Amino acid sequence: MLKYLLKLPRLLLPKRRWCQYSLATMFFVVTLFCVWLGWVVDRATRQRTAVRALRAREAVVTYDSNSSLDAHPRSDEPRLRRRLREILGDDYFCRATHVAFLANESDLDDDAIAALKRLPALSNLYIMRKPITANNLRAFGQLKKLKSLSLQLCVLNAEAVAEFRSLKNLEAFSVSGNKVAHGAADQLAKLTNLRELFLDDVQLTDADCSHLDLLTELEKLSLDGTGISDVGLARLATLGKLRELWVPYELWESAAVRRLKQTLPRCEMRISNVEQIRGMAPTKGR
Repeated sequence: MLKYLLKLPRLLLPKRRWCQYSLATMFFVVTLFCVWLGWVVDRATRQRTAVRALRAREAVVTYDSNSSLDAHPRSDEPRLRRRLREILGDDYFCRATHVAFLANESDLDDDAIAALKRLPALSNLYIMRKPITANNLRAFGQLKKLKSLSLQLCVLNAEAVAEFRSLKNLEAFSVSGNKVAHGAADQLAKLTNLRELFLDDVQLTDADCSHLDLLTELEKLSLDGTGISDVGLARLATLGKLRELWVPYELWESAAVRRLKQTLPRCEMRISNVEQIRGMAPTKGR
C-alpha cells in the first residue's frame, strides 16, 4: 500500500507533451526564419534590379532553362509555386543565367558591367559588335559561374587579350570574327578548362597552333578563315579528346586532314559552317 501511495503524487502531475518548447527556442527559430527570408528577398531584389538595368540597355536577359514565365509553363510545377511566381515574380524562384548584348541594340557601359556582377548565377554571356577592353574581361573574370562567353565581331586590344587568363572557369569560348591583337593564342592556351573554342576569321599562324595543342580538354574546335596551313593543322594531333573539328575549306582534302583522321579516329572532321558556329547567338526576346 505504501508503495502505491508514494506513486500517487507522480500520477497526479500533468504529463509533459513531447511537442512543448520554450520561449527561447521559439525566438531562435523565428530569428533563423527571418534571416533566411531577408537573404531570399535581398537576393531577388538585387537580381531584379540588375535585370531591369540590363533590359533598359536593350540587352536580352533570360532565366534558367524552362523555368521563366516567358517560356511555356512546366508540366511538373506545383500550382501553388506557379501562382506565387506570378505574384512575386521570377526573381524569387529563378536565376538569370543568359545575357546577350546584340549588335547596335544594346549598350555595354560601366553600369551594364556592374549589373552583370549582380547576377551570381550568370553562366552564358554573348556580346556582338562591341569594343572589349581589359577592364571588361577583368570584370568577366569575376563572374565565377560563367561557363560560356561569345565575343562576336568585337575588337580586342592587346591589354584585353592579356586578360584572357582571368577567365578561369570558361568551358566554351568564341572570338569569331574579331580583330585580335598578336599573341592571342598564347593567352588562350592558359584557359585549360576549355571544352569548346571557336576562332573563325581570327588570323592565326602555324606557330599559334603550338599553343592551342596545350588545351588538352578541347572537344570542339573551329578554325575557319584562320589562315593556318597543313603545318599548323598537324600540330593538333595531340588533342586526344577532340570530337569535332571544323577545318578551312581549302584544307579539306589536304594531307594534314587525312593524317588527323588516322591520329584522332573519334574526331569528326567538318568543313566549317559559320552559321552553325554562330548559332551561339540567342534570339531576341522581350
